[in-house]
Amino acid sequence: LATDCYAVDSAVARTLQRTQAGETDATLGAICAVAAVEALERAAQVARRLVYTLFAGDDAATWLAKVAAVRPEAAVSLLPWRRAIAARAVGDGGYKLSAY
Repeated sequence: LATDCYAVDSAVARTLQRTQAGETDATLGAICAVAAVEALERAAQVARRLVYTLFAGDDAATWLAKVAAVRPEAAVSLLPWRRAIAARAVGDGGYKLSAY
């Protein structure tokens, strides 16, 4: 959880810095969005596993409800962002991490 939080925070901060510097790179925003949504999904999965590990019966149900309450459903398709990232990688002749 901590690693995902740090990675998403860093991606958002870097995207904001580049945007404020006048750069307009839609691919960077797409990478950031995909990373954030996937991290949120992983965090929810880890939280549910922790609940099942630590609690049983009614306690587990109570904590699962709390996890569900703080995790909004990401009602978004990642496909358009992933296609944009892939198109950029193909256009650049590869996925150049230093470009992002």
